[in-house]
Amino acid sequence: MATARALLLCLLLSDALPRHSNGAHLAVGRPSAMLDIREMRLCPDQKGVAMVYLNVSTTSLGKSHQTYFKGIALFDRPAASWTETSVKFTKCRGGVSPNNCEYFANWEKKQSNVCADYASPLTPWYTLIKSITPPFVCPIKAGVYSFNNATLDSTSYATLAGSYVNPDITWVVRSEVKDQDRKLYMCMETVARLLPLGRKGRR
Repeated sequence: MATARALLLCLLLSDALPRHSNGAHLAVGRPSAMLDIREMRLCPDQKGVAMVYLNVSTTSLGKSHQTYFKGIALFDRPAASWTETSVKFTKCRGGVSPNNCEYFANWEKKQSNVCADYASPLTPWYTLIKSITPPFVCPIKAGVYSFNNATLDSTSYATLAGSYVNPDITWVVRSEVKDQDRKLYMCMETVARLLPLGRKGRR
């Protein structure tokens, strides 16, 4: 089951999220889990990347079962395009430490314009992308980018995680992007949990 789930994850991220038969973006109903984002940070072991500063704060709202976040990022050089990206998923049980974490899945993609995939309305991070000002589209200019009242589609991530929707499991997602010269342009780690939402009691 873990292998099948990893293959589904790769397929989802490399092409598109599940959609309605008419091709519309998958509607997000009542979520089955809350995506509790604990931290978004620059990769501590990477130097020379274009994204040199990142500051993100989060707020969890119980009624909407959503985590909203805002922040700013600073890029010190432009990029004409993105040509390569990779995402590594690490699953940690009981806290983030070398003894508690294990590899879960890895996804890589190389093409002429990775930017188009990231900006697609079919992705679970689309609300984040569309909230960024100035618009975060290629060619990307150097400077400060900000975002506010952004969310992620927790339903999509909960579907992929399956039985791993558990408050005792912490996910570390490492995302890397390379520019048109194959130089590392951005490297970010997101630390989060998927918290199951309790069912309503019987009447």
